[in-house]
Amino acid sequence: FGHTAGDRLLIEAAAAFKKASSEKGILARIGGDEFALVLPLCDEARANEIMAEIKSAFGLSSSGDIIGSLSLGASTKTEPGQSMAETIESAENRMYREKTINRTKNNTNMIRKIMGRLHERSPREKIHSENVYALCKRIAREMGLSEAEVNRVAENGYYHDIGKIVLDDSVLTKHRNFNEEEYRKMQQHSVVGYRILNLFDETLDLSDGVLSHHEHWDGSGYPKGTAGEEIPLSGRIIAVAEAYDAMTNDYYERSKTHEEAVAEIESLAGSRFDRRVVSAFTKAAGKNIREMGSDK
Repeated sequence: FGHTAGDRLLIEAAAAFKKASSEKGILARIGGDEFALVLPLCDEARANEIMAEIKSAFGLSSSGDIIGSLSLGASTKTEPGQSMAETIESAENRMYREKTINRTKNNTNMIRKIMGRLHERSPREKIHSENVYALCKRIAREMGLSEAEVNRVAENGYYHDIGKIVLDDSVLTKHRNFNEEEYRKMQQHSVVGYRILNLFDETLDLSDGVLSHHEHWDGSGYPKGTAGEEIPLSGRIIAVAEAYDAMTNDYYERSKTHEEAVAEIESLAGSRFDRRVVSAFTKAAGKNIREMGSDK
């Protein structure tokens, strides 16, 4: 998202602290993304109330498409002999403990917020994500993958375009007839998506599928020009599922019928697509693929 977006997020965090702490005190940024709020005559109960208010204020703020999380800790100096350094260290330890405990929850919420923001900006992307999710699930089942693998491939399909979050609305909502500059920006979404999913332990295993879903079996795709079995299976499955949804919806000058889309995908087996994946897709297509949304 860049330094500018990160700076906006820090400004919003500072504003949340100021809004929630109306008492006289000292607010300071003490590290790259760390703040300290020192409040005289503030007991532990009031400190907990203030932390809740800060989280609420930060949660209501918005910094475009960048999503942040906040971990807080507090400590109260209750004895004259207790040093400020000791009090600050205690607050830091509690903050890090909260961050560790809530890491999975925060990561999941962050991913959901990014997808929610993307789909809010482009309802078509929401439909596309759901369609690709459902079709990936059908293809994976036809290929004989375990149910756990089927569900993971489907989830990979749902998040495959998460990198589009960085696109301007003019590019995000266009879908076709890109000029050269717009097409170059659109091509970056798989790399951006890879980087986003690599930030979180819960989605690390999905990142390669997102990075590779525009690679072609013959090596003519992007971003790396990977070919054949070197392309992750999840990326090969997403490629077919996404192509079908694009062909039968408004990504082309003229939407293709179900039969036309299936025929075109079959014709590209061995060049653009993996033959095994296309074979599984064709079998799924014979099982009323138009009802694929029922799997969601």
